Amino acid sequence: MTTCNTHIGRMNAIGIAKENTPGVAVDPTAWIPVESAEVKPIIKTVEDTSGYGIIDQVADIQPVENTSETTIDGIVRSDSIGHILLATLGEVNAPEEMEEGVFKHIFNRLNSNCPITHTITEDTPAGAKQAPYSVIDSLEIEAKVGDYVRFSVKYIGGQIETVVDKSPKYNQEGVFLASGMSVKMADNTAGLENSTLNVKAQSVKITIEKNPESFMALGSTNVESIHNTVFTVKGDMELKYDSDNYMNMVVDGAKKAIEIKAEGNTIGATKKAEIGAIIPRVAFSEWNKSSDADKITTQTLGFTGTFSVDDAKTLSMWLINTMAESY
Repeated sequence: MTTCNTHIGRMNAIGIAKENTPGVAVDPTAWIPVESAEVKPIIKTVEDTSGYGIIDQVADIQPVENTSETTIDGIVRSDSIGHILLATLGEVNAPEEMEEGVFKHIFNRLNSNCPITHTITEDTPAGAKQAPYSVIDSLEIEAKVGDYVRFSVKYIGGQIETVVDKSPKYNQEGVFLASGMSVKMADNTAGLENSTLNVKAQSVKITIEKNPESFMALGSTNVESIHNTVFTVKGDMELKYDSDNYMNMVVDGAKKAIEIKAEGNTIGATKKAEIGAIIPRVAFSEWNKSSDADKITTQTLGFTGTFSVDDAKTLSMWLINTMAESY
């Protein structure tokens, strides 16, 4: 009797590791609990439609590009999300010890078209495979009342390689809940530091797009290199509609600083796990309100991060956990 490799989706394990040399696969250094994930080949083909004196259209098909795409959806956890933040923003400061055993990692957007690359490993009962040269295309982090803080990330990468089965090993990590989330708004970042007034949103989402572009070269069907192009930050939040203040901000073209932060469990004598983002200058780009006659009217405020000359950035993020080593 043959071995049964039939399995359900939750038997799939996703591992990640930063590459020393872009495109040279490495084994996972971290395994990420996921709610759904897929590592799949992206094959581009060309058709030979030459005529052979018959009415049949296609004479042959040949593969000309062999790359990959990875999508991962999951709950934001205190340690593993740092690997994704580094791949998204490109730069992280040395860990700052805030108190014994508690460290702060600050991530900033690296001003370069050369991205951090990862090898993504998918280990399943049916076999294991890796997608080297994986570069983040987009990252979305969202919190809704009564739920976890969740993330959705998409990578594009090089040709998939079949590898020997791995031995997934997970660490116990803290999670972030929407009940620990806060949103602040002020005229500038200094105002955020002094503000204790939270924006009473019932959901908030931030989307970072890196718009990577693959470069293909003659002599191979695999990707030669992948490069970031333009970096964008957008988001939205849903609130009660009890005044026209937010609508007027859109109409007036107001610019504000926004801080989005989630606290988790206590990890030190006084400190809690934390993930946060500051967008020092946002433009409010969209506003609309709900129209259900039988429910509380809400409003959705859309925003776009713009480069702040005063802060020399569009976005910075941080993560507080117990990891003493740098990502």
